[in-house]
Amino acid sequence: MIDLAGGPYGHNLETILQTAVDENIKAIVKLTDQHCDAIRQASAYYMAKVFEYPAPGEVLLCYPNMPPIDVLFDAASVLVASLEQPCLKTKQQKVTP
Repeated sequence: MIDLAGGPYGHNLETILQTAVDENIKAIVKLTDQHCDAIRQASAYYMAKVFEYPAPGEVLLCYPNMPPIDVLFDAASVLVASLEQPCLKTKQQKVTP
């Protein structure tokens, strides 16, 4: 897991999303185009840790490239709700010999 932190994915939400789409995540997660756009927009802010440590320049400019937060929260909710059971099932399979 630690390899993912600095690997090709790191904190790049856009790369993670594209890989997930390429692997057909939409077959189990009903992400809309609006969700995907919001995730892509949030990627630069997430990589720069602006969500954790607000950048003064961004604050002064009122976060000009920030995606609609309600759409981003909805995307997160859809991801969690859709992936919870498959993740738990996979975890169970790995524990059970």
